[in-house]
Amino acid sequence: MDAAAYRPLAPDDMPALCELINAGNAHDGLKMVMNVDELREALGPPLTDLATDALGAFIGDALVGAVWIQYLPSDAAQERCYVWGTVHPSVRRRRIGRELIAWGMDRADVLLSSSANDQAKFVRTQALDGVQDAHQLMLRFGLAPVRYFDELVITLTDIGPVPDISGVRIVAWPTERTGEIQAVKNASFESHWGSAPASDEVWHQTTTGFGSRTDLSFVAVDHDDTIIALLLSYRYEADDAVLGYAQGYIDRVGTLAEWRGRGIASALILTALHRYREIGLTHAALDVDSDSPTGANRLYTSIGFAPHSRMITFERAFRPAR
Repeated sequence: MDAAAYRPLAPDDMPALCELINAGNAHDGLKMVMNVDELREALGPPLTDLATDALGAFIGDALVGAVWIQYLPSDAAQERCYVWGTVHPSVRRRRIGRELIAWGMDRADVLLSSSANDQAKFVRTQALDGVQDAHQLMLRFGLAPVRYFDELVITLTDIGPVPDISGVRIVAWPTERTGEIQAVKNASFESHWGSAPASDEVWHQTTTGFGSRTDLSFVAVDHDDTIIALLLSYRYEADDAVLGYAQGYIDRVGTLAEWRGRGIASALILTALHRYREIGLTHAALDVDSDSPTGANRLYTSIGFAPHSRMITFERAFRPAR
């Protein structure tokens, strides 16, 4: 078979890249279907400049591998570059992944070098637990496993009632108060590993981008109508075909530190689960840091969530570009 040739990815490559990602996910057992519109958003501003931050491997006219970078600058906390990629299952173990990741690591260091601040800087990626080829590739490039994130799933057949909390109300997501919700998100995630405050641009994409469902999302307010907690929902309809059921996804749950321990997160989650069931969904999922300092794991399992799969985060410290 011919050797691979490499060139930057272009907007016209997005349908082929979508097919490539879906082929890799299916082979690796990741029950997730990428949509072209979702991909265009992920490989665009504010996190990625497609012209400089994505590289494809081609054999003839066929796209057989790709790598892309998402850069999250921050003046308030750590800076991160995520290196994502895949190689078609039919051409794996032919050094294509190695060439792509080498380029991605170098590009990540260049992007982190562009920052003038003195925040800690890291290059990260993730791989599904059990995909040993990917794990070995990460280790080869100096990325070590540093965190484990479990996807938990619940069947929406027997959901507990929403608890009443004195002085707190759960209300529908108030879109007109997005700046207040952003501030609560940033404050409530300060102690979360790997988190940094969301910029206005990133927060806008998070709450309005592909899959986001603020109509299935909620906030908690106190007696003065001050927002003290949030739950943001997503819905990926294309995933239903590979999952075998209709699933809602809880993307973020956050409670201000001074309000924790009162059952507010439970009330938000149960409110969302009942809403999911009302619109015909049969399951719900969320991701949790296995070492979460907030006790989130115990909270979710007490509601009825159970482990489904695990992603491993690999990391290495930034190396100044030469």
